[in-house]
Amino acid sequence: MKQSKFRTFRSYSKHETLLLFYHQTSMTCNLMVWTKYIFFIASTLNSGRHVLIMDEVDGMAGNEDRGGMQELINMIKITQLPIICMCNDRQAIKIRSLANYCLDLRFHRPRVEQIKSAVLSIACKENVNLPPDVLTNIIDSSNHDIRQVINNVQMWCSSGLIDSEGLKADALGARKDLHLNAFDVIRKVFAPDISGSQGSVATFNESLDLFFQDYNLIPLFVEENYLNVRVHNTHDDKKILQLMSQAASDIATADIISSTIRSSRTGSWSLLPVQGVFSTVSPGRTLRGSLPGGPGGVSFPSWFGKNSTQSRINRTTSELAAHLRLATHCGSSNPLTLLLDYATPISELITRPLKEGDIDSAIQFLINYQITREDVDSIMELTTWPNRPNRMLSVDSKVSYQHTY
Repeated sequence: MKQSKFRTFRSYSKHETLLLFYHQTSMTCNLMVWTKYIFFIASTLNSGRHVLIMDEVDGMAGNEDRGGMQELINMIKITQLPIICMCNDRQAIKIRSLANYCLDLRFHRPRVEQIKSAVLSIACKENVNLPPDVLTNIIDSSNHDIRQVINNVQMWCSSGLIDSEGLKADALGARKDLHLNAFDVIRKVFAPDISGSQGSVATFNESLDLFFQDYNLIPLFVEENYLNVRVHNTHDDKKILQLMSQAASDIATADIISSTIRSSRTGSWSLLPVQGVFSTVSPGRTLRGSLPGGPGGVSFPSWFGKNSTQSRINRTTSELAAHLRLATHCGSSNPLTLLLDYATPISELITRPLKEGDIDSAIQFLINYQITREDVDSIMELTTWPNRPNRMLSVDSKVSYQHTY
């Protein structure tokens, strides 16, 4: 059963799928699975082995599929029939809740030897003479996709193309387009032995294709990880520093181009390949080397966390500026002015009376400036720095300010 056809709560519970179990005896059980397309009755569990396969469960998302994942989990909780859930993207957020109720089995791509033995056995039964070295090229060009390997072999045999050189050339032309995740791409960007379609060093266009795997995310990965690259064939610290400097300059140029591309006034998306050259191709070829291995070898961009913090601070300062605008005679209407001229004095005027135990003065000040309890926490956060701790920490805990205001 494909989840692309049965995804919503309604399709599970009302229209398309009804799963009922009821016991007749302690040894037998009647099962009825009814769908719009499937009607299946098993009189006893001992009469045979049955399993329900739910394919493409990672495709359940959005408003159209609302409630589908939860209903599938509920089915797993009450069913006596084994349910196999299959997905393509195991790391998807929507799979996390389902994974808690499943035995997580990971499957890896089959090796060349495994695919070669299976395809050669098929070719032998079909009386097809297929050279092993040609089959290896076919497997590599299809990225170990068994279905594409069999389809390509069948197509070439049907067309009468049995020449080894012709098969090799066609195998290279029938390469499968792949979508790599960012962690795989970043290693290919800096890899010293990256191979192109002809088995040699990747061409310029092939290196640029790595950028277009995700042109929003890959530059951030390059910026985050280029300092961790172990440069190949050089141990001169001065030379490595020069290469790092050149890569940093290219990344900075790419950032300027990115701002121009995404500007509301210009919107020059035709510059996207130029950004790819400066953000990915040039740093990768300058710092040709390897990244540390292991799960922590590639760092996720810290830009996302810092950008989230900046957005939250901007939102907080805008709210504070609106609250203080009347009391400051519009002096704090600008969030930047609030941060530079008002935040520190206000935090001092709030905490100083509290240190002396004068709660009434602190509360009166808050009332005069129309500062809410949430605003106080925001002001303290905005005035906290690595060398300047939160001023509220110096207030005696016995002062019950937070309960009186």
